[in-house]
Amino acid sequence: MATVCSELIDYQATLIDPKYIKGWHRLGTACEAVNDHADSIEAWEKALGLLSDLPSLTAEQKQQKARWEYDINTATSRILDPEHISLETAIAMANAHDINIPLPHTYDRLPEIIMTYRRHPKAGEDPPLHLLVIPESVRQPIHQVTIPKDDTIQTKISALIGCEYTDSVVLHSEDQVAYKIGKRNGVGVGRLHRSYEVFMDDMALSQRRRNERASTLLHATADQPLHGPILLMRSVFIKTHPDQFGRSTDIIGWERVDESYLKSPEWRALRMEWIGLGGA
Repeated sequence: MATVCSELIDYQATLIDPKYIKGWHRLGTACEAVNDHADSIEAWEKALGLLSDLPSLTAEQKQQKARWEYDINTATSRILDPEHISLETAIAMANAHDINIPLPHTYDRLPEIIMTYRRHPKAGEDPPLHLLVIPESVRQPIHQVTIPKDDTIQTKISALIGCEYTDSVVLHSEDQVAYKIGKRNGVGVGRLHRSYEVFMDDMALSQRRRNERASTLLHATADQPLHGPILLMRSVFIKTHPDQFGRSTDIIGWERVDESYLKSPEWRALRMEWIGLGGA
């Protein structure tokens, strides 16, 4: 649960008694009141699940069930509604365009944060794509490249690599990890999640030299080393539906990744998690 909701009395009650149906319902209502859609949806889904476990429902419980299903649909429809987006989503949308938003980033400042974003000339545009370029030769420096997201983006990626056709491999996905460990809705509807993906020459394995630097930094597996120039992309998504595979409209933007992050324990842990779950 997000901090703004984890401090609520109803949240504490659900910790004491996880089967407290009314507690989950009240928690969902409280979270939705502060645009915390992810936690409100999760709380209402838990309340619905507990109702479903009952051998039979009273007339009142049937009404509650219908109401909570309606509330979940309403909260889901607000995930990307400019008037109702969550604090976390508003910050991510602003960061995607490098828009400076006022501090502190707290819920009581949410209207101001949203207004700052909406008044900016970049608001509503497709955010630029940030890529980390790891050249094939160690004599060339690792560097950042930012390119606009338009109809020529695939051509530009191919040009950066120096090939006609590209291949891509996912190195980590928070949403897919959640599914792999048994979470029915992945990270959960309404939550932000990130994925890491690399682009390379689709003929690299047969025609390019092994990129030792990229293979080391990206913790490539022994049976799948990286060859040729490598482009790394970190994408930020918002989950708007419970399906396992995302939609293009779920993309919030792209975050910069630098070499120091690839040397961090956090990145190594993500890769080991992904590989341990059967990923490339």
